[in-house]
Amino acid sequence: LDVSSSSGVTIEGVSGNTAGATPGTIIRFTGTGTGAAINAGSSIGFTLKNVMLLYSSSSFTGRLVDLRTIASQDTNFALVDNCYLGSSGGITTADAIIDMSNSHSNRIMHCSIRNGVHGIRGRAASGNYANAISIRDCYFRDNSTAHISNPGDGWTIQGCTWEPLASGAAGAVICDAVVSANGLTILGGWAGDVVVSAGGIQFD
Repeated sequence: LDVSSSSGVTIEGVSGNTAGATPGTIIRFTGTGTGAAINAGSSIGFTLKNVMLLYSSSSFTGRLVDLRTIASQDTNFALVDNCYLGSSGGITTADAIIDMSNSHSNRIMHCSIRNGVHGIRGRAASGNYANAISIRDCYFRDNSTAHISNPGDGWTIQGCTWEPLASGAAGAVICDAVVSANGLTILGGWAGDVVVSAGGIQFD
């Protein structure tokens, strides 16, 4: 689904994140390769709400929700709210569940984010930015490298739960050696249930 370079597009279901019941709206992505299930790059005010979005192919190595800037217009004011984003069958090949490199002023709220190499990725490289991002009341589990990778400047992460990575290791918020986070605020939340033998660092 390509809504790149759009303004004010909303995709809204009736229920995406539940306590175990079958959600009302499920989008199943069967594609492969390095593309995106939903490409909202360089959009303004894109909203994804009340949806379960699942990828099913281990040959999919792209981004489930792509909020990267891909044209002259920065992606900004995106909202992803009350969604379950992950895979069917527990595969973890998607490069990122949500990718926000070179974007700003986005909000991720009340979501389950699972089964990617990176759960949420901010800056993809040292020359990129990802500014003024808010992540609130989200649940992370079974990503393979980090639940939140390379936050940029002015991020606020509040009230989130970080279960172990797919390996059982810790990995809540991780920055690469060449990527720094400035003005990062983490409030409340919980991280635990790590397998002792798997090790890892929760916040690095």
